[in-house]
Amino acid sequence: MSQFADRNAITQECFQKGLLLLGCGASSIRLCPPLVIDQHDADRAVDILDEVLSAMKQANEWSVTP
Repeated sequence: MSQFADRNAITQECFQKGLLLLGCGASSIRLCPPLVIDQHDADRAVDILDEVLSAMKQANEWSVTP
């Protein structure tokens, strides 16, 4: 996978789990929180991102070493 593909895979998998992220450049991800967010929602967003990144790491789906 290319850096674009890695980034797109992360954003797509997070979207499937309910977290909206935006690609930014070749390998960056931009968080898009609402203007008003509570601690529970912020924690859930971090949990989803951590879950997706951990799954990709275990599956060794990175095109470049993170």
